[in-house]
Amino acid sequence: MSAVWLWVRAEWRRRLVSLAAVALLIAVSGGAVLAAVAGARRTDTAFARGAAATAEPDLEVSTFDFISTLPDGAFARIVADPDVASARSYVFLGLAPDPSDSFFSIGIAERAGTFTGDDDVFIVDGRNLDDAADDEIIVNEAMADQLGKGPRDQVALWSQTDEQFQILAANESRAPSEQADPGPPAGPRPTVTIVGVFRTIEDVSDNPDPFLAVGPGFLDAYADDMWNCACGIGVRARPGASDAVIERLQAAFGDSVSVQPVEGFEARVADAIGLQTGVLLVTALACALAGSVVVIQALARQMALAAAEREARRALGITRRQEACAGLALVAPALVVGAVGAVAMAWLASALLPVGLAGRAEPYPGFDLDGSVLVLGAAVLLASAAIVSVVLASWTARARRSGQRAARSPARSSRWLTRLAGGSPARVVGLNLATRRSGGGSGSPVFAGVVGLALGIIGMIAAGLVDGSIDHVLATPRLYGADYDAKIKDEPGSVLDIDAIVADPRFDAVTATRATATGDNAASTTLIGPGGEATVEVDPEVFVSYKGSIAPVLLEGRAPNGPAEVALGPGLLDAVGATIGTSVKLSDVGVLDAVVVDAVVVGVVVSPGNDSSERGLVLDGPGLDLLVGELQELRSVLVRLAPDARDDATLQALADEYPGFSAGAETPANVENLRELGGVPAALAIFLAGIGAVALVYAMHTATRQRRRELAIHRALGISRAQLSRALAWQAALVAGLALAVGVPVGLVAARIVVYDLAERVTVVPSVSAPAWVWLTVPAALVLAAVATLGPTHSVRRLRPSDVLRAE
Repeated sequence: MSAVWLWVRAEWRRRLVSLAAVALLIAVSGGAVLAAVAGARRTDTAFARGAAATAEPDLEVSTFDFISTLPDGAFARIVADPDVASARSYVFLGLAPDPSDSFFSIGIAERAGTFTGDDDVFIVDGRNLDDAADDEIIVNEAMADQLGKGPRDQVALWSQTDEQFQILAANESRAPSEQADPGPPAGPRPTVTIVGVFRTIEDVSDNPDPFLAVGPGFLDAYADDMWNCACGIGVRARPGASDAVIERLQAAFGDSVSVQPVEGFEARVADAIGLQTGVLLVTALACALAGSVVVIQALARQMALAAAEREARRALGITRRQEACAGLALVAPALVVGAVGAVAMAWLASALLPVGLAGRAEPYPGFDLDGSVLVLGAAVLLASAAIVSVVLASWTARARRSGQRAARSPARSSRWLTRLAGGSPARVVGLNLATRRSGGGSGSPVFAGVVGLALGIIGMIAAGLVDGSIDHVLATPRLYGADYDAKIKDEPGSVLDIDAIVADPRFDAVTATRATATGDNAASTTLIGPGGEATVEVDPEVFVSYKGSIAPVLLEGRAPNGPAEVALGPGLLDAVGATIGTSVKLSDVGVLDAVVVDAVVVGVVVSPGNDSSERGLVLDGPGLDLLVGELQELRSVLVRLAPDARDDATLQALADEYPGFSAGAETPANVENLRELGGVPAALAIFLAGIGAVALVYAMHTATRQRRRELAIHRALGISRAQLSRALAWQAALVAGLALAVGVPVGLVAARIVVYDLAERVTVVPSVSAPAWVWLTVPAALVLAAVATLGPTHSVRRLRPSDVLRAE
């Protein structure tokens, strides 16, 4: 073993630069994989950790309006429940930082229980309120963004009196012409200091509400002179005890008090974060695949160089098993340094993740050392690289002699390409360099370059198409169900004049939508299918065309055509276990007896009018008549604008003329989640393109080094330096051509698979759209191939055949 150790140490000194390059490749590729996996894990848990950090109530005890208050002693009774972890008594105030804002703020009157970090709010900047101070407020992140202010900034507040609030409350049920003017805010106008910015779980939702909070000192000083209502208590139950707490509190307070879970954002947030997590895991897989190509190529190069000196080692008495161990020992420092570097790079990259919604939910942003992922990942990386090194060392040592024999006779592909080259020496030599096996028996030395460049092309095309398709969906409302340009809503106190709208030449198409009535006549819709019963959270809807055609957007099937047909969103289909052709029952219970309608599912609809585009329910007119009778109303009019009516001036004129006119369509929350992917596809494209470039350059350099003897023989036989340079160009052109032939179609197929999977996840019409820069991948690959020949060409031009052949 002493001879082995002497040889290994000598090789370490000789190959210091190349081994450092191997370590760098392992660190970069392994770091990308570990960063993506750790980022996916951190992303997946960000919302849960954010909810735990904010320690916000998960139950609310309140009156049914903002006029009546909770019974005396309610807070003490709630805190006495053994399953209540913490509680906060809220006083709602007619208070705002601007007279045009919604006058709704929160005063914290009492708090009790166990809070995260011994605090009742999650302060992200500054400090919490001093209970005794009457000139301090804290604001949530949404309010801080709206005001453009933070801790130590002063704010002048406006407030409304109780009488003004009563007038505004009464106006809610009046037509605009009958509404009374409450006058300017007449309550106290204190100037206060923002002492802290806090985060609520709503701040990481898709539509957070800005608000401010004051403490007991402020309430004592000002609450009696402005509208206030002590009508809410937030409760955080102990884990698993929410249902029991709700049951006991409902029994304690009776029907005069509402006890229910706080409005949940978990489902929508979970969809967005799940999407991000999935994309990061796919990114990790792609990085692992691409990085493996380059790392294996680099290790194979080291083992091929070691195999070239096999006869000298055998003369020293080294056996084949010792050769394999020596090969592993040779690259062991590079493997260890690379694995440590991968962990370090993943840790550095952790400051960039998570992004989007998960980034807002993350309570502790910045660097994060996920020990379980990084340690296990480094161990797997090190073990995999060691196994590959041993296999390559053993295989290269055994294959060298047979490879030398194979190198003496041209392969079939080489003979075929020689005929194809038409006799040109440069083309013949170049094509043979690209296809013939090397003397080490390890196959064509540029094969890994073809694979690496192909992976880079696949990544660029697939990631680019996915990124472009996401932008296309977000910019094309029709794909998420809004096949119209504007909507005219039925506003209180105004009448939708359908005839006038139809006659308006600025509208090319007009369709009215009818739905279940709201307010006191609202019906509760239940959908029953083969898989069970589900309460529908959206109204049944009917499309009635008056001019042109604006129909519901369908993913499958057709629109309902008769009272016994229905189109459902994918979410409702899954909830009741139905498919197209399945019979379902719809039951609406309003002020009349229950009416049950049997219907057959004939289509899968995308609905833009809900928080989730997957929960639409569309009937034909007679079907809605059967279901709810007169309990329906004209909900809105959908219009498609004429080509000359899309300018800003015309849109403003339409908004002035038609109450409730709004251009465009609100993007459903689950579709908006696509924005949360951030720049992940683009980052993946850049990484894979870089890996492909490294693989190609390394392969061309390696091929030239391994073929020095062959190139020297060509020079000795009379081939000029210029002809050898052209031969290398032909070699690179064939490599690029093969990579493009594989990469382009595979990239297109991969993009289609990913886009259709994303479309199914968020319920949109799938559409693959390519940004213009994606098609630059083809000329970029050819340019890269040309650039990759510059170093080898310079080396060939300096090659002295006599020196090379004398050494042989």
